[in-house]
Amino acid sequence: MFNDASSAAAGRLVDCNPFAALRLPGSRGRADIAPPSQGDLARLLAIADEITPPSFAAYLHCAAHLGMRPGELDALAWTEVDFQAETIS
Repeated sequence: MFNDASSAAAGRLVDCNPFAALRLPGSRGRADIAPPSQGDLARLLAIADEITPPSFAAYLHCAAHLGMRPGELDALAWTEVDFQAETIS
């Protein structure tokens, strides 16, 4: 975040990254984790349909089928969904 804020594109909002010299070990993050198979995803969604409220099950269905992240789903408004055209703006 600080590297982005110190860039020219951001308008040099900060002079430097105060965490740059910490030399923390890097992480591969989730690079080695394979996504769930279609069968695993179908089982997960079937269980969600059974044990969670319909609103949360729908949330998971949207995330799984549209590839939306939690923050994007949380910010989604009805006005952005076009049911006729089957699109989300």
